[in-house]
Amino acid sequence: MPPSESCSNSVAAALAQLLLPITLPWLVKEIILIILITSSCTRCEKEFNIIPQLLRRQSNVNPDIPLSDALLWFAAEAGARTVKFTACGIFPINYEFFVIYIGFFATNMAILIQALVRFLIDGKVLDDL
Repeated sequence: MPPSESCSNSVAAALAQLLLPITLPWLVKEIILIILITSSCTRCEKEFNIIPQLLRRQSNVNPDIPLSDALLWFAAEAGARTVKFTACGIFPINYEFFVIYIGFFATNMAILIQALVRFLIDGKVLDDL
């Protein structure tokens, strides 16, 4: 094996050892953030859908107070509206988005791992591929 190939293999191995401890925690952090954002948006949408029912129930507890008319009006307004979280209006943020994101992540990781394995086995620079 020529000295340049062993040098490139050792550089690639050192690079892999350096990048793995840095990228793995970053990837885990990003996945946790996506899970938290997605679950928060989904829970908020579900809670907003419950509000009109709770307001109607509360206005029926004491129908004699003047606030009950305002509660019924607000319940009707809240029932006529919907809350949806979107990413700049392009696609909704819900659990379907999370599944798509994980699929995208897995596909890209498979491509990157294949490129890294080929680089480590062949000892070629990525420009030569």
